[in-house]
Amino acid sequence: MSGWQTEIDFREVAAAQKKFVIVKGAEGTSATRRRDQHMAGATAAGGGLMTGLYYFGRPDSYRHLGLDDAKREASVAARIWRDCDALWDVEIGPILDFERGDPSDEYNALWALEWLQTAHDLTGRLPWIYSARWAVSSYFRRAPAELAGRLARYPLWWADYQSVNGEGAEPEDETTPWPFWTIWQYTGRGACPGVAGNCDLNVMRGDAYDALLCESFDAEYRGLVP
Repeated sequence: MSGWQTEIDFREVAAAQKKFVIVKGAEGTSATRRRDQHMAGATAAGGGLMTGLYYFGRPDSYRHLGLDDAKREASVAARIWRDCDALWDVEIGPILDFERGDPSDEYNALWALEWLQTAHDLTGRLPWIYSARWAVSSYFRRAPAELAGRLARYPLWWADYQSVNGEGAEPEDETTPWPFWTIWQYTGRGACPGVAGNCDLNVMRGDAYDALLCESFDAEYRGLVP
């Protein structure tokens, strides 16, 4: 959910058996509109809606700052995540949305890793990374294998629109450098009760969902992908 979704009836969302909602927390270092409104609404809706926060990374904006730019953005993201967690008990660790990049794939990988490590240090929670097949091909494909392997230590929220409204096969197993996806975003033009217009729809692996409910996800993921 982002600022583009103005009025959402989260009670209808929960009644439609949706299990989780991920709200946009910031873009770069700028907090986003309606973040608190959406987080409060999702929490108050009942029905056990799990919440998370994502942050649209902008490594393309302040290249002259180098990796300090990643630390700066991650520090903002961590502060927002901690504030929201204190109010609404956020279940999913902070998520880096990586859809913009530098011409250097090595720099992109280093930037993402700096963001993820900084967010981890400041929140104590395992951050995730959101990306898509086109973005990985454009921004990470030529990065050194060692850096790509380190990216795989963070859970993947994978955008791959192979199906329409959930009808069709799941994405291919090939999600290199990640061994598997944890959340799959299968459409950007879905329909959801309580949400006006099109919205992104996702599925989460059942074992990941159960582990998040039990607050054991971070340790379990690092056990699988150390």
